[in-house]
Amino acid sequence: MRHLSIKFKIIFAIVSIVIVIGISMVYFNYKQAYSKLYKNILDNTENIQKIFWSLTESEAKGLNLALEGILNDKKVIELFEKKKRRELASYLVPLFKNRLKPEYGIKQFQFHIPKATSFLRVHKPSKFGDDLSSFRRTVVFVNQNIKPAIGIEVGRGGPGLRVVLPVFGSKHQHLGSVEFGGSLKSILQSLAKTYNIRYSIAIKKDVFAKARRFQGKKTDIKKDDLIYYEYSDEEAYKLTKNLHSISEKLVIDGDFAIYSFPIYDFLDNVVGYITIFTDITKEHNEIDDEVMKSSIYILGTSILLSLVLVLILKMNLDPLNQFVYVLDSLTEEDKGGDLTKRIEIKNYNEVGKASASINRFIELTMRLIDEIKKQSETAVHITSKVERFSRELKTSTSKQITLLKQIEDKSAKVKSTAISSSDRLNEVTSTIFKESKMISNILDNLTDVKNKMMKISSDELELSSDMDKLSREVQQVYSITELIDSIADQTNLLALNASIEASRAGKFGRGFSVVAEEIHKLSGETQKALNQINDKIGQLVSSVKSVSSTILTNSKNIENSSKDIQSIHREANTLLTTSYQTVRQADSSKKSSEYIADIVEELHEDIKDLLEIAEKNSDAYDELFDIIHNMSNSMNQLKHKMDMFKTEGKEDEKLPVVKLQ
Repeated sequence: MRHLSIKFKIIFAIVSIVIVIGISMVYFNYKQAYSKLYKNILDNTENIQKIFWSLTESEAKGLNLALEGILNDKKVIELFEKKKRRELASYLVPLFKNRLKPEYGIKQFQFHIPKATSFLRVHKPSKFGDDLSSFRRTVVFVNQNIKPAIGIEVGRGGPGLRVVLPVFGSKHQHLGSVEFGGSLKSILQSLAKTYNIRYSIAIKKDVFAKARRFQGKKTDIKKDDLIYYEYSDEEAYKLTKNLHSISEKLVIDGDFAIYSFPIYDFLDNVVGYITIFTDITKEHNEIDDEVMKSSIYILGTSILLSLVLVLILKMNLDPLNQFVYVLDSLTEEDKGGDLTKRIEIKNYNEVGKASASINRFIELTMRLIDEIKKQSETAVHITSKVERFSRELKTSTSKQITLLKQIEDKSAKVKSTAISSSDRLNEVTSTIFKESKMISNILDNLTDVKNKMMKISSDELELSSDMDKLSREVQQVYSITELIDSIADQTNLLALNASIEASRAGKFGRGFSVVAEEIHKLSGETQKALNQINDKIGQLVSSVKSVSSTILTNSKNIENSSKDIQSIHREANTLLTTSYQTVRQADSSKKSSEYIADIVEELHEDIKDLLEIAEKNSDAYDELFDIIHNMSNSMNQLKHKMDMFKTEGKEDEKLPVVKLQ
């Protein structure tokens, strides 16, 4: 990737982005279409569920009204109250067969006596007297609670719509119950036909067991704790068989949308599920066609857009190749470069602006290299002269060193003679100088005492100044303590206000009241500590003032003592002057001899210094010669490197220009 051209990278990036955007748009359209399909199917299935419960409730109300109408028949109540089964059957069986069953779809019409014993099955009069309490919860509920039970109940043949009402005699005594039984199958078949769906019904295993279901069918399908036993058609059976698990959420599996909702009995307990299968093959095909069309359109547009962008980029980036070619031709590895070339500018776009900048840079570089060439030639000429001059200096310095060594030897002999004369004079004047030395020592001691007294006086004055400064700083500390005291007063006031607010808040402000009390105590302790600090500061200020007064007194006493010492010092000087006058004549000859010895000694030292300087100069000239020699080589190399760049052509030759298309 590092060796790929910028044009290729930009084109590749743009084409990739366009393709990714196109694919993303196709995917988005696909997801949006399926999301819309999912929502439509979900709305439809939820609507079917609502209609199912609405139809169930409506049919239950109809059964309830019909059953109440029968209970309003006094003859029915009278026959049931007198337990006249045959007469009651003769009276109601024709009604059931001619109207209730064909017109209202009533499958079951039955009378019960407490607790739950079948008195008369109008739909099957030959069977009666059996105990229903173990599997007919609606009958047991009505006879125990003396109130209606309306809703779904799972019987031995499956779930059915039940309306069970309590029956009261002529004296309003409880006689038992009467029941109408409808079918859920007719409701589901109607929905399946209307909405073009398939369905299957599942009941929980334990619910079927309690209902003492008839023997299971070969078509039963067991899923987890459910038993599917009823299907709208063969396709519904196959779809149910392939179900993995029951989900109350809409699931799209291939060409079918699957949705399950619970079945609630008359006590609102979940006893099973109804699973709805909606064929969405047509919707799938429509979505696939729509996605295919949009995909072709988007991909075609993406390809066309990519081609247009590629052409535009190619037109604008092709000059960069020629631009790079020009830059390569301006420099050649290990050969310098031809700085006489220029780039011809036709269009003043970004490439043209860059070309103009490169031309200006080449022009400036050419001028700089020309100037470096001239300066390097001058530097080579100068360094050769300096190198020759440094050789001459080195020769002259060697001669100076030889002469200085000869002079040093002669000055050493003169110095020895002068020292001998000075020693003889020292023996004559040594006795006289002993007395003068004693006086001089006294004078020095007095001077030392005087200086020490002056030093003590100066130190006392500085100490007094420091004590004054300490007093001022202590006063500043006192100002700070006053500020802290003010803050403590404000804190105390704040704590008092907080206590008042806490007492107003009642029990909700107890914790805040404790905090306020602690702040009040802290403020009091702060003020107490500040009073102690102020007392200590007052004592410190008093002590500082006392010490400062004592220091000033000592300084004045030392100054008076220094004046007395100065008077003694003057008298000692007078005595020393008298002593020197006594030995002046003897000392005159000694001084002359010493003067000569000193002059000779200084001359000898000066010659040694000159010799040392000359030797250092010789070493320095050697280093200077090496430096100048190396500099000359460097300048020659620089001139050689600069000559590698072509900065001028023939007089009648124009600068070559490279054209950019």
